[in-house]
Amino acid sequence: MKASVFAFTLLLACLPTALADVRAKLIREAAEHLLGRVGTEVAGETVETLSSKIARYSAKYGDEAIDVIRKSGTQSFKLLDDAGENAPLVMKLLNRYGSDAVWVVTRPKNLAIFVKYGDEAAEAMLKHPRIATDVIDQFGRPAALAIRAASPKNARQIAMMASEGSLKATGHAEELLNVMANFGDKATQFIWKNKGALAIATVAAAFLKSPEPFIDGARDIAEIAAQPIDSAAREVGRGIATGTNWTLLFLVAMILTTAMFSLKTWWGWKHSKT
Repeated sequence: MKASVFAFTLLLACLPTALADVRAKLIREAAEHLLGRVGTEVAGETVETLSSKIARYSAKYGDEAIDVIRKSGTQSFKLLDDAGENAPLVMKLLNRYGSDAVWVVTRPKNLAIFVKYGDEAAEAMLKHPRIATDVIDQFGRPAALAIRAASPKNARQIAMMASEGSLKATGHAEELLNVMANFGDKATQFIWKNKGALAIATVAAAFLKSPEPFIDGARDIAEIAAQPIDSAAREVGRGIATGTNWTLLFLVAMILTTAMFSLKTWWGWKHSKT
């Protein structure tokens, strides 16, 4: 029993040294990998100098930093320094996408959007560079989800609807973006074609209540759009039939008659002077 306890105690005592050896090996392998990469800026660096740098970042951010530096190269040093308190999030993104994520983390607006809205926003910006950023900035997470689900053509349509104001004009931009995220390109194409009709409150409400039949063509949105016009026509007809508007028409007629009489009197007086 005493021998077992002694062996266990000895193992615990040796564990930190063993872990340190493993970390040192990983750091050295990462340094060697960087030196062997084509196009990596390692002029004047050696395995030892690079290992020393990697070790400092590993001590500050954990072993995950070793993987990040290995994947993204020596630019990772500056990226992590510039990220400040957001360095753990930047490491997560760089570890997942490697150097592709540099486009996001090196631009302050993109980085702010990623920090605020998370992985969905990063995926949307990486999938559709120069399209997603402004839309997500305007409409938040629903825009990130919609653009992430879209093809390049439909992502451009979403961006155009956002920039021209037709999405905002509906009063239901976030709900429509959620529909695009859930139903994909078919929904985006439908909303793009019917953006004018969806600015009518009754049409937007009917569509958002059950969008799938409209998207699949089982229901015709034109019928919903025509309802307000029909209702207005019925109100006018009802007013004429019941005489509700005759008082107003009579007053207008009286005003016009008085104006014409006054004009005629003024005209006659003017000519009598000449």
